[in-house]
Amino acid sequence: MCKASALQGRGRFRHVGRAVGCRSHCELRFGVPFQLLLALWLAGVLVGQSHAQALRPSVVVDVKAEVLARTGRADVDQVRMAYSNRRWATLANLANANGCYILTGGEAESAHISPLIQTRADRIALEPDGVIYLRRRGSAPNVTEIDIWDRELKFKTRQTIQGSGAEPVRMGSAVLWKFRESLFWLHPTVNAAHPFAAPISPFNRAGSAPVTTPSVMPEWPMIFGMPSNQWIYFETVSEHISVLASDGALVTKKRADLDKAYRVANVEPLKHEPLLGRSRVLWAAASRRGELYVHLAGISVSSGFAYVAAIDPMTGRFTRLVVLGLPSSPKYISDGNPGGFIFGFEGALDDRVAIIDGKAGILVLYPDY
Repeated sequence: MCKASALQGRGRFRHVGRAVGCRSHCELRFGVPFQLLLALWLAGVLVGQSHAQALRPSVVVDVKAEVLARTGRADVDQVRMAYSNRRWATLANLANANGCYILTGGEAESAHISPLIQTRADRIALEPDGVIYLRRRGSAPNVTEIDIWDRELKFKTRQTIQGSGAEPVRMGSAVLWKFRESLFWLHPTVNAAHPFAAPISPFNRAGSAPVTTPSVMPEWPMIFGMPSNQWIYFETVSEHISVLASDGALVTKKRADLDKAYRVANVEPLKHEPLLGRSRVLWAAASRRGELYVHLAGISVSSGFAYVAAIDPMTGRFTRLVVLGLPSSPKYISDGNPGGFIFGFEGALDDRVAIIDGKAGILVLYPDY
């Protein structure tokens, strides 16, 4: 096994397959245990409140270091990830070649890597049984090409959806693909994209998405399936949450109370300016319990923490703040970030929270929430 040397310090972490604790870089740099540092923070910030939940990293994987150790390639430029059912999968694109690798692992197994895939990809999705989907970049005009790999990283088939830019959508733990007003289920062995028909659809009976709040810039809506067979339609600029019934009828539409989440984090909220097209959402995901998790934008990582608001989609109410301890990378050390803490640009949620810094190539998993 190689050392994930890009992570700074003497901290122990689970290396892509074995259950090993991960000590926060806060403990290494400042000599203060993570639990004590976080307890002091909570005491100073959340006096009289019970709206915070602290999670320390349980698994840290340096994907770039793993690819380098296994293939000799040091030119990984961007990493994306997916997480489902205690398994993770990462997509590592190469900067100097038209190719990529898949690196995947889980709690009960060591990580393994695919052979070089002779294309670049820009999306990865993961089924609970370990089936992996890659959306190929630069597909033929007006189509989306998706390669399907099994959990042993053997290529199965390539599926095609008419229309470019289809996006993966989670329905519980299952993966669907959305293009405009249509959803598709991809068979892992049969070369066909099956329309995902009624009664479940994230669109209303008229076949169009819920009316969005007018803004100068376009909305960037996200869609998530709920355990109740309802759907969450989240507008990341206006911060409106529409809950849709299984037949697509609108159940309720509320605005997420992100202002309260900023106050609980003891930071000045970013100004809500939807008419300028500005979003306060770094990423969002739906939990198995049907909550909406929203990573708050505009908060410095220099403290060593990231802040995620848990929102009740039926009411828009803030329920608690999930505080994520962050590992560090030497490349991020600066006057404004002396600890070199990573940025959780992308997140996923299933039985636990997962984030990745695609630039640094560092994947972080947290305990069951």
